[in-house]
Amino acid sequence: MDERLNDCFQKVLDAGVPGFSIVVTDRTGDILSRGVGKLAFDDPRLFRVDTPCHVFSLGKSMAAMAALKLWEDGVIDLHAPAAQYLPRIGSLRVLEGYDERGMPKLRPPKRDITVHDMLTHTAGMAYPAFDTNLAEYMERTGMGDIINTYDREECFWCPLVRDPGEKWQYSPGLDITAMMVAHLTEMSYEAFLRKHFLDPLGMKDTTFHIKPEQQKRMAGFYFMSEKTGKYERIANPVPYEPHIEAAGAAMCSTAADYIKYLRMILNKGVTDSGVRVLEPETVELACHDQVSGRGIAATPRYNHLAPGKETGWAYSFQYIKEDVPRSASKGTICWAGASNVFYWADPVKGVAGCLTCQVMPYNSVPVVECYDAIRRATYDYINGR
Repeated sequence: MDERLNDCFQKVLDAGVPGFSIVVTDRTGDILSRGVGKLAFDDPRLFRVDTPCHVFSLGKSMAAMAALKLWEDGVIDLHAPAAQYLPRIGSLRVLEGYDERGMPKLRPPKRDITVHDMLTHTAGMAYPAFDTNLAEYMERTGMGDIINTYDREECFWCPLVRDPGEKWQYSPGLDITAMMVAHLTEMSYEAFLRKHFLDPLGMKDTTFHIKPEQQKRMAGFYFMSEKTGKYERIANPVPYEPHIEAAGAAMCSTAADYIKYLRMILNKGVTDSGVRVLEPETVELACHDQVSGRGIAATPRYNHLAPGKETGWAYSFQYIKEDVPRSASKGTICWAGASNVFYWADPVKGVAGCLTCQVMPYNSVPVVECYDAIRRATYDYINGR
């Protein structure tokens, strides 16, 4: 299958991206595993499927799975007030604007935030980058922007921008979910993931605490210069040893690791070695549309698998609501991360894929086009074309 993608891979390199990797799997194992290009323009080592990368929002779904593991074990109720499990959630207030003195106008939400709300981005939370009122609040109070200062826990506790359950809005709710998991279990969030997911799955390079050996293997990180129109290397955007284990920002992983997680989802909770980490019913719940039936439209800024079509939102994945030829089946789950990392898992066709890259800003045209081509080639391959 990879031979028909060689031209597509070369276009990404020709666009100035140093390197990337892609792994595609079915329920039994990899059907495509390929590193393309090199680690950095000044490092000729090959970009491999086991090259550690900052994966940003790819980590969010694992926070949801961690919460669902607690639900499965009877520790939490998804529709109970989340403040029962992490009291500080109950202190969040809704930002309505500013008074004549420029002071923020805050009020209690009309109802409690539930765990369900946090897993589905319907808690009323938001990122300052996507809400001008909240951005102004963060600036006035000196809290900073979560996206740029996510290594400070205080930045995640900014006000709500609307009442819980009102609307879908991409948010740091999964980061707070990870804090809730750590609080309830009296373990670090990574220790919980390692016990219940990372070790059973064999995800040896997935961590928030990047060891020196991994640092040596990491890809260089690049940002597109507005002046030159070229990717220029920047300093490591995420601390190797972060102060907080921010689920949606600070995780390091590899395509080879993440595909094991996706394959577990395809196999309804069972790892490659036959260990069950989640019950089938839990995986079904995780991958089911959780917002459309409540009259809420999931409106991600980017919709690569079903462009122009309304999508739903699961726990915590974008949910494709109808078949899209050569791209996704109804029920496919997917999402992405800021450094142009992408994944999808199609439980109907039994295929999944993950692309890792280390360039920003998000939505790099050549990388997205390559990701689209990989999906088309995957469906052509399994359909015998």
